[in-house]
Amino acid sequence: MFKNLLLFFVVFQVPSLFGQQVPYSQCEINGEDVFIKFNETCINSDDEACMALAEFKHYDLAAVIKSGMVTLWEKDGWTLQKTGANTYQLHKKLMHFDKTFDFEDKFKIDISYWNYPVSERSKQGSSDIVDEPAKVHINGNVEFKLKGRSNAKQVILSGSFNDWNEQSIKMFRVGDEWKIRLKITPGIYEYKFIVDGEWMTDPANPYTVQNQHFTFNSILVVGREEQFILKGYKDAKTVALSGSFNNWDPKGVRAFKTKDGWKVTQKLPPGKHYYKFIIDEHNWIIDPANELQERDEESNINSVIIVH
Repeated sequence: MFKNLLLFFVVFQVPSLFGQQVPYSQCEINGEDVFIKFNETCINSDDEACMALAEFKHYDLAAVIKSGMVTLWEKDGWTLQKTGANTYQLHKKLMHFDKTFDFEDKFKIDISYWNYPVSERSKQGSSDIVDEPAKVHINGNVEFKLKGRSNAKQVILSGSFNDWNEQSIKMFRVGDEWKIRLKITPGIYEYKFIVDGEWMTDPANPYTVQNQHFTFNSILVVGREEQFILKGYKDAKTVALSGSFNNWDPKGVRAFKTKDGWKVTQKLPPGKHYYKFIIDEHNWIIDPANELQERDEESNINSVIIVH
């Protein structure tokens, strides 16, 4: 069914073939719900603007609407409601679809949620990059600090948030440390300090990733805290969380044992992220409590979390 849904994820508007009413259909996701909105002009129409209804022709929507029983109608988990004089809405829960997505079935409803995971866009050559994701601001949401280096003449902050510019963000010395505060849009970024021309990672940040020069960059995640809970596995010695947000770190983020199982908190930016739990350092499993899954380009099945 998800392969068929790929047809829905574009909104078209073209000149009307039926009077003044413009053919219109749109598919969108809101939380855990899928909505297909359309006007009656699109019923049984082959107009491009009506592609979101392409899979519903055999349901005879016209007859259902004519009967006036739209609020009681249900097919394969879909419900139909009237939203206006000539407009309607189909609704279905995400959990009612086939739970495993194929890699090529990347949704186009909202590109910020349904394309590649946020942390993997640069690998895929994505062009949906924010022009100016970071600006120096006294009330910025992120503060960078570098302690020591009191003899340094200049410290520069450089990263993927400013296209690795080596001059634009100069840090200020305050006492025995260097500081700068930035207003940064949510996302996953890489950065380094440049101390009198020498590049270095952030010694206060344990999270790094290898770059193309075979050195390391520090990782910054601007987002919100998300809790991951794994019930059971009480006999496990360790449980960790790993995913697209930490470059599938084999060590992962360690979870804490609870009376029901394990819990771990991870800061994530808005968007879609793949993840798995690692049991006792070697056994990688999907989240048994999460029905939302997707195959990646190597056909591995991963659990999916969408942060709004």
